[in-house]
Amino acid sequence: MHNRKLVSILLLFILVGAFGKPMAFAGGKTSGINWVKYDVALEQAKKHKKHIMIDFTTTWCGWCKKMAATTYQDTQVVNTINRDFVAAMVDGDSYNVLKMKDGDVTEKGITVQYQVSGYPTTWFLEPDGTKIAPAPGYIETQAMMYILNFVRTNANEKMSFKEFVENQTLKAGSK
Repeated sequence: MHNRKLVSILLLFILVGAFGKPMAFAGGKTSGINWVKYDVALEQAKKHKKHIMIDFTTTWCGWCKKMAATTYQDTQVVNTINRDFVAAMVDGDSYNVLKMKDGDVTEKGITVQYQVSGYPTTWFLEPDGTKIAPAPGYIETQAMMYILNFVRTNANEKMSFKEFVENQTLKAGSK
């Protein structure tokens, strides 16, 4: 039993290393989120008029793996992202080339453009690609739902995030 578990863990590390996609293998299961590459996300968001959520991650990031195993496994989070967003995953250490209108760029290059200095960092964009704001660090499920609802309802155009959360808390308390 112990050896089987050890072999499974080693196999998981080999798969993560070979494919470089920690989110797809976190906890031995996929998240259910329809992740696409950054360049594809920009095209799909414009076409479907959906906001973009970019998960900046790396293969070595422990908090990224925790977020993949918790927040990105939550049914409500997964359903909200798949319904209302185009989800892109960018590996901050990757030299995978993305085909952009203005020329090719690596995932590492996109990370530099967004000035990501720590992982995980989650960026939110308008459907036209205009930057809204980043959410640095690990985001637990309830906080992620507040952020997703703040962006998807365009509340960011009317109020601060703090005001939005206070309003949501008041609404929940009056029920």
